[in-house]
Amino acid sequence: MGNYKHSSMYKNYLLLLLIIFALSQPMLKANSFLYNVAKHTISVKSHGMANAGIAFAENEAATILNPAGLGYPGGAYSYQKLDFDSLENKLYQAHYYYNSPFGFASIIKEDNSGNKLTMNSVGIGLIGNKAVSWGVNYKSIHGTAENENIQGWSTDLGFILRIGSGFNSGFLIKDIYSKNLNLNQTFELGLTKMHKTSALTWSIDGVYKNDSSKLFYIRSGAEVILSNTLKLRSGASQDTVHFGATLKIPFVKLDFSMANNLANTNGTYYTVSAKIGTGSQFANYRERYALYTPKSYAEFSIGSNLKNGQSQISLLGGQKIGSNDLLTLINMANNDKSCKGYIIRLGNISSSLTSIGLIEEIQKELKKAKEKNKKIFIYLESYASLPEYYLASIADVIIMPPLAGLHQFGLNIEITKASTFLNRLGVTQHTIKSGEQKSATSTFSDALSDVERYQLKNVIENIFQHVVTDIKTNRPQSADGLTYISNGQSITAKQTKEFAIVDKLAYWPDVYDIVDSYEKNISYTPITSFIPIFDSYLFQLHNKIAVIEVDGSIMLGKNTSNFIFGGYTSGAEDFEQAIKYIKNNPTYKGVIIRI
Repeated sequence: MGNYKHSSMYKNYLLLLLIIFALSQPMLKANSFLYNVAKHTISVKSHGMANAGIAFAENEAATILNPAGLGYPGGAYSYQKLDFDSLENKLYQAHYYYNSPFGFASIIKEDNSGNKLTMNSVGIGLIGNKAVSWGVNYKSIHGTAENENIQGWSTDLGFILRIGSGFNSGFLIKDIYSKNLNLNQTFELGLTKMHKTSALTWSIDGVYKNDSSKLFYIRSGAEVILSNTLKLRSGASQDTVHFGATLKIPFVKLDFSMANNLANTNGTYYTVSAKIGTGSQFANYRERYALYTPKSYAEFSIGSNLKNGQSQISLLGGQKIGSNDLLTLINMANNDKSCKGYIIRLGNISSSLTSIGLIEEIQKELKKAKEKNKKIFIYLESYASLPEYYLASIADVIIMPPLAGLHQFGLNIEITKASTFLNRLGVTQHTIKSGEQKSATSTFSDALSDVERYQLKNVIENIFQHVVTDIKTNRPQSADGLTYISNGQSITAKQTKEFAIVDKLAYWPDVYDIVDSYEKNISYTPITSFIPIFDSYLFQLHNKIAVIEVDGSIMLGKNTSNFIFGGYTSGAEDFEQAIKYIKNNPTYKGVIIRI
C-alpha cells in the first residue's frame, strides 16, 4: 500500500512539473499557418460538435484530438475530406487509423496562398489507475508556410479522468515540447457527460491559446443517438455554429459536418469522411471504469446453451457458452467491488452425470461471491429438475414462475447398445477389450450384465446422495421438502414454496421488483460489462502462464471443429507444437493443461 501511495504521489509531482514547465516557456511569434495546422486540425466527428471533445476523444482521430483516448479497446480507419468544397483551402485531407493502444494520423493542408504543410503523427494511449487514461503523441511537420521552409516536430500530452456516471474530464497540453517549430504551448480543458438513458452526450471545452493575443474561449457541442444507424451532432464556438451526422451502413460509417460563421458570408464549410472498423469500445467501459463507479448486479442467462470447456458456435447447434468463459466472467465480477451480486436466469440443464461436475464448478465460483457479501438471485424459468435446482441452491433468493414446479428429481445415465440390431442385419461386431469391465458402456459390446448394471446403479446413487447432501448444506430449510420428493414425484410451484424449496413465486418481469425490495437504488448490468480493460500485450511480455485446453477426442494431426453440428477434436500435432513453443519461450513461467 505504501509503494502505491508513493507511486501515485510521484505521478502527481511529475504532472505538476510538466505544467509548470509549459507555463514558463517564452511566448514566441508564431507562423499563423503552422499554428493553425499544429493546433486546430480537426476530424469530421469532432467538427460536428464544434470540436468540443477533449474528454470525448474516443475515435480514430484521438491521436490528434487527445491521445489519451487511444487507450480504449478498438480499432478503425477513416479517410476524411476536411474542406469538401475547398471553401478556405485548396486541399485539406486526413487519414486516421488506430488499433489500441496505438494511433496514426496523416494530415495534408494547402491553402489558396501556396502554404502547404504535411503533419504525420503517431500516438499511444494507456488505461492507467482505473479512472485515469493518459496518452502522448509525436507530430512531424514539414512543408512551406508563409515563405518559410518548415521541418520539425512537437509532442502533445493528454489525460482523461472518468469521474463517474458517464462523466469525464479531459486535459490536453499541445506542443508541450517542440523542435525547430515556432510554437507555444496551448492548453485545453474539457468536460463530457454521457447520459445512458437518453442516448445524449454533451461536451464543453475551454481553450487557452497562449500566443500574443492570450485568447481564452469556450466551445460546446452535443451528440444524440437516434437509432443504431443514425447519430446527430451540433455545437457552437465563438461566432460559428456547427452541425453533423453519422450514418451507419453495412461495412462502413459515413460522417458529415457543416459550419456557418455568423460573422461573415463566405458560405457553409463542409467536411465528410468514410470509416471502416469496429471503432472504440469506449461506451462499454465508461461507467465500469470511473472514479465513482455505480453499484450494480451482474446479469446472465444459462441453460441448454451451457457446455463444458470452450465456447462454440455451430450452424445447427447455435451459440453455446463454455464453462471456461462463464467461470472467467464470474471471477472478474467477483473481483469488481462495484458488483453487488448476481441475477441469474436459469433454463433447462441436462440431467446427465457429466453436468454435475460442471454445476459444481459454477457453484464454487458463486460461493466465492457470497464470501465477499455479494447477493445471488436465481430465477428458474420453467419446470426444474435436479441439476437446475442443484445450481439454484447456492442462491440467497430462488424465484420460480407460479405455473412451474419441480419434477424428475434425479439423475440418469443412458447407454445405447447396437449389437443385437447389427446381428439382425447379419453384421457381426467383435469388441476387443483389456479389462473385464472396460467395454461395459460401449455401443457395440454385448448387453449389460447384472454385475455391470449393479456397478452403474451404485455410481448414480452415490452421486445423487452427494448432490442432495450439498443442496441441504447450501439450503438447510429445504431438507424436509427434498425428503418428500426424493422418490422422483412432481410437485407444483405452490408446493415448492410451502416446502421452502423456493422463496418467491413470480414471472421474469417481476424479478427486478423483488431485487429492489432487498436493496434500493441498484442498477443491473450484463456480466460482460465487468470484463476489465487490459493494457496492450506489448506491456505484458514476461511472467505469463500458458493455458492449453484438450477438448474433445484426441486425434492425430491438427485440431478440428465441426461447424455444422458443433464439437471439437484435439490434434496431437498442434498439442506438440504448443508445448515446444512454450518450452522455448522464456516469457512463460508455467503451463496449465485442462482436459
